[in-house]
Amino acid sequence: MLKLFTSGIVAAKPTPAFTLAVIAGAVGWVVVATVTRLPVSTTHAIIGSLLGAGMFYAPTSVAWGNIAPRLAMPLLLSIAMSYALSAALNKIFAQRNAESVDGICVGAEQLDAVRCSLPKSTS
Repeated sequence: MLKLFTSGIVAAKPTPAFTLAVIAGAVGWVVVATVTRLPVSTTHAIIGSLLGAGMFYAPTSVAWGNIAPRLAMPLLLSIAMSYALSAALNKIFAQRNAESVDGICVGAEQLDAVRCSLPKSTS
């Protein structure tokens, strides 16, 4: 996995210390983001820890020119593709019958909505 991510980002051969730094950085960020309920991407965590470890262990071997075409563009493209897919699915499902159920209300005694009301329970 490390060889896959380092090809083209950090030109130096990965040492055990470099590998441990990348793993610790990625795991550390995922844990911090999860505990603080921030959105987290393991790919972003690995890339960030690779760049951080590369700057620390082999600063001259970080291939900054490869960051945009090999990393930034695919990540930005994935955002655009997911937005397009989401918009297409929204358009497909928005054309459903207007009388279909959009959700289920649990625990409400009465719902003040145009098309939905729940009877009051007798128990």
